[in-house]
Amino acid sequence: MSMYAGYFNYRFHLAESRWQRRDFSRRWWALYREDPRWVPPDWGTWRSLFHARGWHPHLARMEPRPLAGEALPRPRRPPRREALHAPELLLGPLFEVPVVAGVLLTDPRREDARAYAALVHVANDRESLERFLAKAEEILAPQGFRGLILPTGLSPHLGSGVLQVPFDRLPPPHSAYAPPYVPELFQAFAQPVVRAQLYHVDVPVEPAAIQGPARLSPVDLRQRFSVVPELAQVAMSGWGDFPPPDALEVDFLWRWVAQERMWGWVAHVAGEAVGLAVVQADRGWALHRTGGGRGWLRCLWLAWLRRRPAVRGHVVWFGVLPPWRRQGVGRQLWQQVLDHARGQGWRELSIGPVSTRGPGPDFLVALGARPLQRYLLYRVDWR
Repeated sequence: MSMYAGYFNYRFHLAESRWQRRDFSRRWWALYREDPRWVPPDWGTWRSLFHARGWHPHLARMEPRPLAGEALPRPRRPPRREALHAPELLLGPLFEVPVVAGVLLTDPRREDARAYAALVHVANDRESLERFLAKAEEILAPQGFRGLILPTGLSPHLGSGVLQVPFDRLPPPHSAYAPPYVPELFQAFAQPVVRAQLYHVDVPVEPAAIQGPARLSPVDLRQRFSVVPELAQVAMSGWGDFPPPDALEVDFLWRWVAQERMWGWVAHVAGEAVGLAVVQADRGWALHRTGGGRGWLRCLWLAWLRRRPAVRGHVVWFGVLPPWRRQGVGRQLWQQVLDHARGQGWRELSIGPVSTRGPGPDFLVALGARPLQRYLLYRVDWR
């Protein structure tokens, strides 16, 4: 049981300057820092995209508003026999602690007057989330917005949703995570709108022939990610119900995941690019152990851990253009991914989260993938 019985004296901070964004990052990081399953983002990437003098163009058009709340913990009344051994409970805390943090985003491409609440971290306290949502309404409702979609990533196509079950394994990088108490908090104020699954597949020991109608060619992902726009939209739109990523968002997504080496292949049929697969090693364990490399010592530690062989891989993006589905192109790309994973020594691959509304789940299950982690995306309506 927690030593505190709720919070009081709430204060919210809206980060408007570069230095205030640094302070927001400190509060946001502190909320899940001690969680045994949280995989933080790479600190170098976070700093370059979040602490920069100017926002990345994708973020700039969404007018980010980092919002953090803090409060004083209210001590529980200790049992009489413990009173003399818990002076901090008798005196009470002297300083506010972070209780909730998230980034409000307004996507001009949406036509339903709904904003996003991205990267929401919250303490195990219902009132903290309620006050955060009320503060978001106070900020956004006067501008004509009538609700929130939450929680998303800084791009809703990466890191969106609330993990429901299970909580006993580290999620791969770029996938959302929340402690076990968070789903109950969200259900108290929001209604689920989209469900998704993170799929896992064991890498077979024996190689299989890579057969299909397409010609597969590797993609150079070292400098800048550039593929056919329509193909990027299909491969990166895992959740659906969001505007498909355009060139600005594709560049942002690439920068967000590019701290780890990536391998990619494009499928060509009759000279036309019709399919895309991009994979990288799953270093979630390294990011978890080093706190995302925050601080120069942890940064060096993370760099050293990244030199060690990985045992898992993650399919970051995967998709085939609709006219070419059910013709063997997807299976051919998948066999290429498995062959690469085998060569890297990976024993397992993860892919997703993938929305249950699209064709992805049936395709993955047919290939032997199994859903292990479930996510929900929520909606809050304002009157």
